[in-house]
Amino acid sequence: MRSDIASVRAQNCDPAPSLDQAEVQLDGVVLLRWPEDHAERAALERAQRPRLLLVAPGAIPPLGPDILEDWTRAQPDSAEVAARVATLSRRSRSLIHDIRQSGRRLHRGAHHVALTATQCVIIGPLVHVAGHPVPRALVAEALTVAGTTPSPAAVRSLLVRLDRAVAPLGLRVWLLSADAVMLEILPIP
Repeated sequence: MRSDIASVRAQNCDPAPSLDQAEVQLDGVVLLRWPEDHAERAALERAQRPRLLLVAPGAIPPLGPDILEDWTRAQPDSAEVAARVATLSRRSRSLIHDIRQSGRRLHRGAHHVALTATQCVIIGPLVHVAGHPVPRALVAEALTVAGTTPSPAAVRSLLVRLDRAVAPLGLRVWLLSADAVMLEILPIP
């Protein structure tokens, strides 16, 4: 009985998480200790990064409307963390729908960039399947429908320029191979 009380006291006095991160696939979600990592939490919130707070015993968890944040008490089991991480990761990916196009502007949240007419044609198919490879032939086909017939070198050049144009929104256009391209969604810089 006494050893049980001592072990509970030891657990409650040590706010550092003892979760083995190898057991849980973090999928872009950052684990933080609350309240110790409050500065990191604020920076990640500004960067729109998903985060899971491991709240120390006796500490009051922060409450807010941010869908990219969740919390659990320190010393959670890996199944609980895995479920919360999966939820945060799903929410983070759902923010893809926060990318919208109006005219020749591409918006993400309160930020926007101006695009050329050609870039507008290219970005459409990439946004809808962000995070997944898209055949370059699909990009060339979209350009052909828009009235241009670019060479493979021209498509590559257009994709490189598009990458530079959308970078301020935290978007990255990756040329995966001669046959594929992918739009990656990152935190807004």
